[in-house]
Amino acid sequence: MTKHKRHLSITGAFIILIILITLVFALVTFYQKNPLKKQWTYNGRFTVLDPYTYTLTSYPPDNSAVITIILPPETFILVPDGYGYYKLQDVYDLSKSVKKGDTLLLASVSHLLGIPIETSARSISYWEQYRIWQLENDSHLLRETIDLSDYPVTVMEKRSNGSDIERFDELKIQLYFGETFWEHSIREENYTVGIFNASDTPGLASTISRTLETIGYRVVDVGNWQGEDIKDNCQIQIRPDEALVNSSSIERMHQITNCAIVTKDSIGERFDIQLVITRAI
Repeated sequence: MTKHKRHLSITGAFIILIILITLVFALVTFYQKNPLKKQWTYNGRFTVLDPYTYTLTSYPPDNSAVITIILPPETFILVPDGYGYYKLQDVYDLSKSVKKGDTLLLASVSHLLGIPIETSARSISYWEQYRIWQLENDSHLLRETIDLSDYPVTVMEKRSNGSDIERFDELKIQLYFGETFWEHSIREENYTVGIFNASDTPGLASTISRTLETIGYRVVDVGNWQGEDIKDNCQIQIRPDEALVNSSSIERMHQITNCAIVTKDSIGERFDIQLVITRAI
């Protein structure tokens, strides 16, 4: 091989290496910005928060309505985990400053409305984008848009520095929209649920109870756990009944809580499903 040909061969190999490195970098960047992993993997609603427009859209798995909630960005909202009240439009910057991405914004709106929010519009995958596109173009679907600024769901509150703020009131939200996000399959199955707090943190059972009731579960008991020690973070305890095991209610509850599903011969006479929580879900 001549010196000239050897030079061309080395140059060609270097160019190919650069192209491969660039291609790998591009694919990694593409995947990070456009994740392919499916998040809508159950037979329930799929709810997306758009942090740019402060709108939340909940898509149905059946022929029920697509629901869009418009949130006024200058209203104060409670940010969980001890952060207190912030204007909705400032929560993303707060979340970003503590390196939590959209997490605090999603958690704040989820807590406000009492519903699970699956993802942010910033991180929705192409699989979900395609499925949503199908629903958006389905002329048979009903559509309901709710602008919270049109409803008396806020209260004025004086802060410790003497200033007044207008904040969302979760109880008023529940009063006006308590049945808006009911999922038909859960309501039709109509299983009764008992939720029990096995942790040292008060209020965990009540918090998850509100979320489950908002999407249609029939919660008949909330209290402290008096049974045996639970090693998992939480357990969904049910009777070994095939219909119950394979029900939409169990599938949806597992998706929301990520709790272990445990079959037991006896879980009490008052309910079909017993949810035991040992720490925050």
